[in-house]
Amino acid sequence: MNVQNLDLPLERYDRGMRASVLGLVTNLFLALGKLAAGILGHSAALTADAIESLGDVFGSLIVWRGLKIASRPPDPEHPYGHGKAEPIAAGLVAVILLMAGLGIAIQSIHVMCGTSRGAVSPTKA
Repeated sequence: MNVQNLDLPLERYDRGMRASVLGLVTNLFLALGKLAAGILGHSAALTADAIESLGDVFGSLIVWRGLKIASRPPDPEHPYGHGKAEPIAAGLVAVILLMAGLGIAIQSIHVMCGTSRGAVSPTKA
């Protein structure tokens, strides 16, 4: 599947590229704005949200790269093209999101149980 053989229609490729670049730029500006506000306002919540937005930037980069690879023409090593790069990139982003969610869940359980080092339990504050 690639743009050159029209297995991946050019308008679909262009739409995907525009969307991924727009998402990347938007998330980058959001992350920088949240980070600046978090630091200047001494807000741990805004700083954490900035880090989450930087994760979105990373995900957008993965999708963008997957689309670029998927658009390559077939070659001797890949006679059917590079179309599988697009779903592989999406799967990679999904795995990263699942790992982040699992990490947040584990940290939340530690905080609720009072086993987190340095954490203050909401009921003991």
